[in-house]
Amino acid sequence: MAQLFMQQGPQALPTFPHPPRDWNNEDVTFNLARRLAPKVRWPTEIDLESRTAP
Repeated sequence: MAQLFMQQGPQALPTFPHPPRDWNNEDVTFNLARRLAPKVRWPTEIDLESRTAP
């Protein structure tokens, strides 16, 4: 999939019947490990830098 994307661009990727899961917003009640794991909290500066374009 990565090679296809890099060689031919996003239009070459197949369409999937279901959208990909967003692991950050999934319901954690079904997964014990994710329910017990601490939520990652980035420092404000790093979080802002990672969400904005250069």
